[in-house]
Amino acid sequence: MAPGSAVSDLSVATWERSCFYASPIGEPESEERKHSDLLLESLVRPAVEALDPKMGVIRSDRLSSSPITASVFEHVFRSGLMIADLSFHNPSVLYEVGLRHASGKPCVLISRTEDQIPANLRDVRLVKVNTLEIWEFWSNLDIRRTEIVDYSHWALSSEGRDSNPVQRLFPEYRKHFR
Repeated sequence: MAPGSAVSDLSVATWERSCFYASPIGEPESEERKHSDLLLESLVRPAVEALDPKMGVIRSDRLSSSPITASVFEHVFRSGLMIADLSFHNPSVLYEVGLRHASGKPCVLISRTEDQIPANLRDVRLVKVNTLEIWEFWSNLDIRRTEIVDYSHWALSSEGRDSNPVQRLFPEYRKHFR
């Protein structure tokens, strides 16, 4: 890449061992930030470590390169796995999921139980998390982590990649991203 390019020089193997966590972040101390931090530390990171102890997890607020949009796009398109939290109907997360699906790369979706899932994502595997009832949330952590690991294994398989809604309906797009 040319000097000053937003795209990094990481190896393909390094990218394959990375997980991008797309989530509603919000301002510090906001409900969205607390939610994202809670899911990242209690569910996503432990599930990814169980999936592959060498796989790292990164969220957009931890990206250092500028412009941030280019860095986010790079992670959406190049990370070996993306886990996306659809909670709060965050437009940026929904956009990133659309880009990821168009790329044909593995994506696992999470959402709060109280959030409605957009119609075009209702037939995609989804981990539902009840954050309204703290006792239920904590008592089901292992179950939800296992779901994330299982869905990740499936998403990384050829069957999972082929089930992506965009790839399933428009398989000719696959050649543009491989």
